[in-house]
Amino acid sequence: PSVAFFVGCLLCSCRAMSSASIIISVLSIAIALLAAWIIQLARTSPIDPLPLVFPPLPTPEFFLFPNGTLQNIDKLGEGLLQSPEDVAVDDQGRIYAGSFDGWVKRMWRNGTWEDWKFIGGSPLGIAVGIHGEVIVCDITRGLLNVSEEGISVLVSEVHGKSLKLINGVAVANNGIIYFTEASDKYPIEQFHWDLLESRPHGRLMQYDPSSGTVIVLLQELGFANGVALSPKQDFLVVCESWRCQCWKYWLEGPKGGTVELFLRLPGNPDNIHLSPDNTFWIAIPELRTPLWDFIHRFSLLKMLSCRSFMHKQLSRIPRGCGALKVGLDGELIYYLSDPQCKFMVTGIMEFGNHLYLGSLTSNYIGHIKLR
Repeated sequence: PSVAFFVGCLLCSCRAMSSASIIISVLSIAIALLAAWIIQLARTSPIDPLPLVFPPLPTPEFFLFPNGTLQNIDKLGEGLLQSPEDVAVDDQGRIYAGSFDGWVKRMWRNGTWEDWKFIGGSPLGIAVGIHGEVIVCDITRGLLNVSEEGISVLVSEVHGKSLKLINGVAVANNGIIYFTEASDKYPIEQFHWDLLESRPHGRLMQYDPSSGTVIVLLQELGFANGVALSPKQDFLVVCESWRCQCWKYWLEGPKGGTVELFLRLPGNPDNIHLSPDNTFWIAIPELRTPLWDFIHRFSLLKMLSCRSFMHKQLSRIPRGCGALKVGLDGELIYYLSDPQCKFMVTGIMEFGNHLYLGSLTSNYIGHIKLR
């Protein structure tokens, strides 16, 4: 009876109202309901985001002249790998890649692949050590030493806290291992929350195998990712994904222990590797876009974007991807691109006259023969 009474009153009110008044009332109710829904989503958001304002794009020519190079790559080991995020090459020219089926896989010079070592985890960054061993960033177990003799865990926790999302790695000539933890808050399944939250949870660390000690070199990095040493190993470069930039950390000389900006990028950098010609290759799996730059400006929009249904829709919007070749001072030398991002490059390694590319979204290693 109460519902019928309410409906009757509403109908009587509608008869007494003009068409314009009805439209205004309906719109007011709709706006109020939408506002209540947005407030509820914000109150229950899993992230506590800060607004993030990016500087102007440093290299607009990347967008004006996409070359589509990454759309014409050879596929190595197609169907044999799962999400090979990064690649490494030993001094014999054998290719190593981590696979999300728990294996470290190896490709011989004749093109044949083998399931080399089963680590049982989910490998990201990978590098060859000074004795031919392979150092793996396994998000499940930590920093691993993988060799013909077996598998050992080098680092699984720092300062009493388990590593949450170990990411990139580089090995110095003296055996010191430099590695990153992208986030000490979010696991890989929620990595986009870290990017949207825009609160720095990443670290750059140093591991000394001779003493077993770990030193935190840099903290509060914005999703710390790839790391690479300079030719003289007097500095290293570490990538910050959601800040779209890389830092130069000095290891030796009068600037030892200090950090300076190395390069601002047109997208989110992933792995970085030193090339034989003393330059760096940087993988950029996602380019900046005006839409995402706008979303990052407003905490409320980021609270909405982190929801699975919103994130899925936004992820379908093409962002393009690519890879940069830069000099030791960050100057641009060459650019590979894929405007449709059919191959989302997350790692790139140059060996001989070839480029080998990893991707979290593929089941093969990409290959490009250089001229």
